[in-house]
Amino acid sequence: MTTTLLRHEFLRTKGMLGVITGIVALLVVVGSLLALTPFGAAQALGMVIAVVSLGAYIPVLLIAMAVDYWRSAYGRTGYFVHSIPLTGGRIYAARLLYGAGVVVAGYVVAGLLALLPALVAASHQRPAGTEAFTYLATAVRDVLQTVTPMTWVALAVAVLLLTWSYLVQYYFAASIGSGPRWSSLGAFGPVVVWIALYLVMQAVMIASVFALPLGISVDGGALHLVGVDYLAAAMSGAEPNALPGGMIVAVLLATVIFTVWTARSWNRVSLR
Repeated sequence: MTTTLLRHEFLRTKGMLGVITGIVALLVVVGSLLALTPFGAAQALGMVIAVVSLGAYIPVLLIAMAVDYWRSAYGRTGYFVHSIPLTGGRIYAARLLYGAGVVVAGYVVAGLLALLPALVAASHQRPAGTEAFTYLATAVRDVLQTVTPMTWVALAVAVLLLTWSYLVQYYFAASIGSGPRWSSLGAFGPVVVWIALYLVMQAVMIASVFALPLGISVDGGALHLVGVDYLAAAMSGAEPNALPGGMIVAVLLATVIFTVWTARSWNRVSLR
C-alpha cells in the first residue's frame, strides 16, 4: 500500500515539480549562454541569473510541496484523501517519504544543472592551453581531497536531513494551521502557525547553542567533537571555529516532535 501511496504522490506532483525544474533549467541555460558572451556586463548578469536560479531551486521545491500538501490534504480533495481506508499516520508517513525523495532528487538535479555555469566559469578562468572540463575537474578534485570521503558523506547526509526538516516544519504548519483552532482562518491558518513556529525555532536554536557546549570541527580532513563554551566566547567576542552541536541536536529533536505531532493531527482533521 505504501508503494501505491507513493505512486499517487508522484502522479499528483510530477507536473508541478516538472514545471519548476523546467523553469530553473531554462534560466540556468539562458544565464550560462549570457555568461559565454564577450561582454563583461552580460557575463556578470548571466552568472547572477544562473546562480540565483540554482540557489532558489530547492527552497521553491519545498514551498511548492508544502502548498500541494495543504491543498490535497485539507482542501477540496482532502475529503478523498482522508476517506482512504488507512490510518492518517500511514498516509502522512508516505508523504514524508516521498518528500525525502524529492529533496534527494532536487539536489541531484541542482548538481547536474550547476555543471553548466561551472563549466562557463572554468572557460573564463582556465590557463591557456587547458580545456575547461579538465580545469573544472582538477578544481573539484582538489576540493574533494581537502577532507576525507566519510566527512563528505556526513556533510551530505546532514544537508539532506536539514533540508528535509524544513519540509517537516512546513507540513506541521499546514496540518496544525488547518486544525480546529485555526481552520476559521482558511489559508492564513498555516501561515500564522509557520510564523509562530519560525520564531520559536529561532529562540530554541539560540538557546541550544549555549545549553550544549559542544562543537563540530574539521581537523585533518575529519570531523571531530570539541568542547566549546559558546557563552564565554560570545561574552569575550571570540569566534569559535566549530559548528555548534546544540543546533544539530535541537533540529533533530524538533523534527521528531513535529513529525509525531503532525501524525496525530491527521486523526483530527478540519477541512475547508
